[in-house]
This record gives sequence, C-alpha cells and structure tokens, in this order.
Amino acid sequence: MAVLVAPVMGEDGSLEDFIGAVYSKRGTWIITDKDNALSSEGCIRKVGDNYFTPHGFYRKVGNTYLSDTEDPVVDTGSTFLSSSRAVVKCGNAYLWSDGNKVSTGSTVLDSEDSDTE
Repeated sequence: MAVLVAPVMGEDGSLEDFIGAVYSKRGTWIITDKDNALSSEGCIRKVGDNYFTPHGFYRKVGNTYLSDTEDPVVDTGSTFLSSSRAVVKCGNAYLWSDGNKVSTGSTVLDSEDSDTE
C-alpha cells in the first residue's frame, strides 16, 4: 500500500501575514503555534479561514479578508490593499506609510509599542 503525500496548494492565509498585513491594530505578537498568537492585547486564534481577535472577527474568502469591524483587505501576493491603507510585504517585513511589522517566524514585532497608543 502506497501513501501519497503532497503539499496543499492554495492553503488559507498564514497567521504571520494576517497579523503583519491585515490586522491593523498595533502591537507585538508571540506566535505559539501555527494557529495561535498572544500579546498584551489578548489572543488571536485562527480556525481554518477564520481569525478571532480581541477587536473583531475576520474571514478569508478567496484572496480577500472580510471583517465585522474593518474594511475588506485584498491580498495580491506582495501587497495587501484596503480603502484605508496599502501594506507591502518584503520578505519577512510588512511596510506601510505609518509603520512596519517584522515576522521572525515565532514573533511579529511592531515598530510601535502597543502600550503607547
């Protein structure tokens, strides 16, 4: 009996991309596993295409992230676009006009400390 294992293509969005580019709230997040992240703000939990955050619910539909509290965000591969901002992903960095975030794989570091807002 042979078992065929292949990577899943078109997998739902990564937690790093969600925190770095889609989630507009500031703060540094510790990624505890591929579906959970913690910060002083609380927890982000990823369940399939759903993201539960301290500030609302998000769902990824195709290449678009929909939210009950924020504008939709479209993922074009290296740019994440909404009506209020554009975030460019360069390697492990997420850059926009007001700041940046960097993913180390286990942490998403924010250029601005969330406690200063």
